[in-house]
Amino acid sequence: MITTTPVEIRRRMSQSIVNQADTCLKRTEYDFFHDTPVMGGVGLLIGTGYHAGNAEGYLQRMHGDPHDIDKCVEAGVDAFRRGIEFDEYKQLPVDEFNWVFQPKTYRAPLIELTPSLADGIIEQLVRAYFDQDNPWNPSFQVVAVEFSMDLPYPGAPEGWRRGGAVDLVLADDSGYVLIDHKTSRKKWPKKKGSPTNPQAAWYIDAWRTHANTTNVKFAYEVMAINLDPETKLADPLFERRWAPRNERQIKATLDRGRDLALLIERGGPFLPSPESFLCSPHYCDYWKICPHGSTLNFTDDPQEASF
Repeated sequence: MITTTPVEIRRRMSQSIVNQADTCLKRTEYDFFHDTPVMGGVGLLIGTGYHAGNAEGYLQRMHGDPHDIDKCVEAGVDAFRRGIEFDEYKQLPVDEFNWVFQPKTYRAPLIELTPSLADGIIEQLVRAYFDQDNPWNPSFQVVAVEFSMDLPYPGAPEGWRRGGAVDLVLADDSGYVLIDHKTSRKKWPKKKGSPTNPQAAWYIDAWRTHANTTNVKFAYEVMAINLDPETKLADPLFERRWAPRNERQIKATLDRGRDLALLIERGGPFLPSPESFLCSPHYCDYWKICPHGSTLNFTDDPQEASF
């Protein structure tokens, strides 16, 4: 039986917390008010492995070392394997790990993976990025890789700070470029990464504050996996999507974080979103223990109904 234990509030806001609250405020309650063991899954950790492989490649470049694609692949697979054993998001036994890469829907078949299959997918993704001329031109200097920021949060309730980790920071004569590496099962839809998503605005403003600059751009680098359900082989497709943000969009994003911090200080209310398609065991780490998740979807008697 998974239980939750009340914990002290962590007064640090990030774009991922804001984004998650937009999906379901109940998840915010679990994150901030309960020490809740949660289980990630193979899709999440494939992304972790891909990130680690990319990070190794840009660290080689930052340190002036020759590019070694095999070391990049090794770093990615190692990160994946460590994540299966234990990571900060799961804290559950390895035999409870979720190996479903793609849940069965009326449009798509169920795809389950094994450790060796996942290793192979990570290798395909990392090699696709570096072997297909996707890395940034050498004229861009690598400033930082996996860089964490911890900054004051003016206007937020007392004691709150803001932060987050940027995958890659580059610079040239025109200023800085912040990069976020993404994996997705399929190609991103056109509206994905729009200004309603807080990430770009959040990091643009954070880096401007950190580096005392105004010249900051943001881009998503998305690697669509396109996994064949029969062969379990990927057909990687890379896209670089710029995400410009104006001052009004940046202010609106920071205000959303302040409002959320105030709600957390008040202790709620944290309304659930059970009608969202993301209210699912495949997307929500807390679904099995949430009274608005599995409880609303299953009964002891299949014939039972309430009116």
